[in-house]
Amino acid sequence: MNTYPDAVSVFVVPPSLEVLESRLIARSTDSEASMQLRLASAKKEVQASSRYQYVLVNDDLDKAVGQLHEIINTETLRRHRMGHALASYLTADFEEKENG
Repeated sequence: MNTYPDAVSVFVVPPSLEVLESRLIARSTDSEASMQLRLASAKKEVQASSRYQYVLVNDDLDKAVGQLHEIINTETLRRHRMGHALASYLTADFEEKENG
C-alpha cells in the first residue's frame, strides 16, 4: 500500500467462507483442488484486511456497488484531494480584493 500513498484501499470480501464456497461451486469453473486452494488463500487474505482503509462485504451486488460509490465520493471530497479547487478559489478571491 505504501507504493501509492494516495491510493484508497478497499478489501472486498464475501459474507462468509461458506458463501464463497457456494459461489465457486455455482460457477463450475474450478476443479475441487483449485477451489480448496482458493478457499485457503481467502482465509489468509482476510488476515491482511486490517491493512486496508475500507472493508466491503459483497453480500448484495447492488448494495456493494453503491457502497463503493460512497467510498469514492467520500475520498474525492477529502480536503487534501481538494487542494487544487481551494487554491484556485483563494487565489481568485485574493485577486478580486486587490483589484476591487
